[in-house]
Amino acid sequence: MRFRLLSTLPSWLQAIIDDPFRRILVTVLFLLGLTLLLVESQPEPSPLQSQQQIRFFFHPQCPHCRAQKNFIPYLQAKYPELSWQFYDTTVPQNARRLFSLIRQSEQPDLTPGVPMTFIGPQQIPFCPLDCESEWR
Repeated sequence: MRFRLLSTLPSWLQAIIDDPFRRILVTVLFLLGLTLLLVESQPEPSPLQSQQQIRFFFHPQCPHCRAQKNFIPYLQAKYPELSWQFYDTTVPQNARRLFSLIRQSEQPDLTPGVPMTFIGPQQIPFCPLDCESEWR
């Protein structure tokens, strides 16, 4: 049965199937393409949903990021209706997401850095509890 099926294939495809290296290469490239397609096809949140999501970008070694991370539970308790998404910028996909949000933000000339927090298209500066009086 297999022999009859192979004889009906075009010669270029039959050459790929017969050569183990080409067969593995085509399989790996196909799986890689399928993976990229699935990763990139995730839907963007709706504008209303985006306004209720807080995106926090951080670097694990950044002391300012750690300070804001310590502040986040206070905000989560105060605003339980908001959903938080955490992005480690050492992951390349998360760094690309940060640059994309900056380009789409209300301040596209903003210098990238961490910690950086977005609510919808607006970037929110970090202010620890002890600087609250400066903002009044």
